[in-house]
Amino acid sequence: MDRWLVIANCQTVGLANSLSLMNPKVHVESCDVSVFIKDIPKWAEDIKNFDKVFVIDQIVNMGWLDFSVYQNVIVIPVMEFHGYHPDICYITTGSGSNVSYVESPLSHYNSLICFSGFKKGIKEEEVLALYNADIFERSGYFRLWHEEKQSFLQRSRELGYDFSAAFRRWSLRGSFMYSVNHPKIECLYDIAMAATVKAGREPVDCAMRPHDNLIAGPIFPIYPAIAERYSIEGSYYFKIGGYYRLIELTEFVARSFDMYRRIGADNLEPAPPYKTQYDAVYAAI
Repeated sequence: MDRWLVIANCQTVGLANSLSLMNPKVHVESCDVSVFIKDIPKWAEDIKNFDKVFVIDQIVNMGWLDFSVYQNVIVIPVMEFHGYHPDICYITTGSGSNVSYVESPLSHYNSLICFSGFKKGIKEEEVLALYNADIFERSGYFRLWHEEKQSFLQRSRELGYDFSAAFRRWSLRGSFMYSVNHPKIECLYDIAMAATVKAGREPVDCAMRPHDNLIAGPIFPIYPAIAERYSIEGSYYFKIGGYYRLIELTEFVARSFDMYRRIGADNLEPAPPYKTQYDAVYAAI
């Protein structure tokens, strides 16, 4: 029986389970990036013992290991899409080797509007009023969906995949993301199917899908004015990670402000990939 390995991020479980389901004669193992980076030399050797190793492009691009030297490695696109959640950002504190991510009530998912309001000195209760279509428009939130779609499809094409038809299917079912990097299982299943074909096997496609493990994590809402653009349901309810509990926007902002105050405005910065969007929101509010 062939042995396959998946090296990915929070999408590891969904990808590995999907590959297992559609390849009944293959033994699939998984390695989360948090485990991988703790002992890269070990994994550099272990990779040689698998028939196929599937690695997301995000990890390849980090440069921790030269995956191009392995004949058994297949690179797959990480599913990252900001179109439904353009307000999500990561925030950092510290410098150099002491940089860390700041947590909101939804783990590392912070709100650009909330954070920009705090940095600009706007009162907490006034920040709540900034969550409206006018601010979204001026911040560029409404144009992001199509830009993100093209970005994902182009990145996938560069790796040898065509997900145009799959993307249409995902979109027709409604929202296919729980956050910017937590896709629903249907997306991961389709990526696993394309990866199976690239590995030279015929996937067994059936009506079954693996459990959607990412639904247990934090879920960022699709704001109503954004959801309306795509004929889906929106809300301002945030789901806490690890619990089936929702909090309202008022609580999310209040708890975020509490964290920001404890750290101090001067010690907080948007993570580099979010700097441009942060500047746009800061100027808009």
